[in-house]
Amino acid sequence: MKEIRFHPHALYKMSEREISADDVIEALQHPDEMVPAKHGRLCALKRRGDYWLKVIVEEGQRQALVITTYVTRRR
Repeated sequence: MKEIRFHPHALYKMSEREISADDVIEALQHPDEMVPAKHGRLCALKRRGDYWLKVIVEEGQRQALVITTYVTRRR
Protein backbone atom coordinates (compact mmCIF):
# COMPACT_ATOMS: atom_id res chain seq x y z
CA MET A 1 0.00 0.00 0.00
CA LYS A 2 1.21 3.46 -0.88
CA GLU A 3 1.83 6.07 1.77
CA ILE A 4 -1.23 8.34 2.06
CA ARG A 5 -0.48 12.04 2.50
CA PHE A 6 -2.89 14.94 2.87
CA HIS A 7 -2.60 18.27 1.05
CA PRO A 8 -3.27 21.23 3.39
CA HIS A 9 -6.41 22.01 1.35
CA ALA A 10 -7.70 18.48 1.99
CA LEU A 11 -7.09 18.81 5.74
CA TYR A 12 -8.93 22.14 5.79
CA LYS A 13 -11.92 20.74 3.89
CA MET A 14 -12.01 17.57 6.00
CA SER A 15 -12.20 19.69 9.14
CA GLU A 16 -14.83 21.98 7.63
CA ARG A 17 -16.93 19.05 6.39
CA GLU A 18 -16.36 16.84 9.45
CA ILE A 19 -14.80 13.99 7.46
CA SER A 20 -12.30 11.89 9.40
CA ALA A 21 -8.91 10.78 8.14
CA ASP A 22 -9.98 7.19 8.91
CA ASP A 23 -12.95 7.54 6.54
CA VAL A 24 -10.70 8.92 3.80
CA ILE A 25 -8.16 6.14 4.25
CA GLU A 26 -10.94 3.52 4.21
CA ALA A 27 -12.28 4.98 0.95
CA LEU A 28 -8.82 4.84 -0.63
CA GLN A 29 -7.99 1.34 0.58
CA HIS A 30 -11.42 -0.18 -0.13
CA PRO A 31 -13.28 2.01 -2.65
CA ASP A 32 -16.62 0.95 -4.05
CA GLU A 33 -15.44 2.48 -7.28
CA MET A 34 -12.37 4.32 -8.58
CA VAL A 35 -12.96 6.68 -11.52
CA PRO A 36 -10.85 9.20 -13.44
CA ALA A 37 -11.07 12.83 -12.27
CA LYS A 38 -9.82 16.13 -13.70
CA HIS A 39 -6.13 16.90 -14.21
CA GLY A 40 -5.12 13.22 -14.31
CA ARG A 41 -6.31 12.59 -10.76
CA LEU A 42 -8.48 9.76 -9.46
CA CYS A 43 -11.71 9.83 -7.49
CA ALA A 44 -12.30 7.10 -4.91
CA LEU A 45 -16.01 6.60 -4.23
CA LYS A 46 -17.27 5.02 -1.01
CA ARG A 47 -20.96 4.57 -0.28
CA ARG A 48 -22.14 5.83 3.12
CA GLY A 49 -25.86 5.08 3.39
CA ASP A 50 -27.68 7.50 1.07
CA TYR A 51 -24.48 9.45 0.40
CA TRP A 52 -21.16 8.99 -1.37
CA LEU A 53 -17.80 9.96 0.07
CA LYS A 54 -15.60 11.23 -2.75
CA VAL A 55 -11.85 11.45 -2.31
CA ILE A 56 -9.83 13.19 -5.03
CA VAL A 57 -6.27 11.89 -5.08
CA GLU A 58 -3.04 12.23 -7.08
CA GLU A 59 -1.22 8.92 -7.20
CA GLY A 60 2.54 8.76 -7.47
CA GLN A 61 4.78 5.72 -7.48
CA ARG A 62 5.24 5.70 -3.70
CA GLN A 63 2.46 7.86 -2.32
CA ALA A 64 -1.12 8.97 -2.77
CA LEU A 65 -1.74 12.68 -2.15
CA VAL A 66 -5.30 13.48 -1.07
CA ILE A 67 -6.28 16.78 -2.73
CA THR A 68 -9.82 17.16 -1.39
CA THR A 69 -12.79 15.16 -0.17
CA TYR A 70 -16.51 15.73 0.14
CA VAL A 71 -19.86 14.01 0.63
CA THR A 72 -22.58 14.11 -1.99
CA ARG A 73 -25.82 12.34 -2.91
CA ARG A 74 -24.69 11.92 -6.50
CA ARG A 75 -22.24 9.31 -7.55
